[in-house]
Amino acid sequence: MWFQSDIDLHRVRQHYIVGATFGGNETAPTITGWFNNLPYHSIPLAVGTIYNALLKYYNNSTSITVVNHPLPFSDESMVTKLL
Repeated sequence: MWFQSDIDLHRVRQHYIVGATFGGNETAPTITGWFNNLPYHSIPLAVGTIYNALLKYYNNSTSITVVNHPLPFSDESMVTKLL
């Protein structure tokens, strides 16, 4: 039996950024994307990973590249970050 107290949360936060669960059936498949909310890039990385898995399932010779360009800091947020 698995208990939540058996999880080392520090290890999970340091080593796991994204994951996915594939379930359902042929007529109603379900895909759940999992992401670590500490790195800003984890959400687009999770979506890209799921799309790549689906694409590889149907056509193994192609792939998708996801790029995340963060927005520049505003003057106010830059001052807040420095404090």
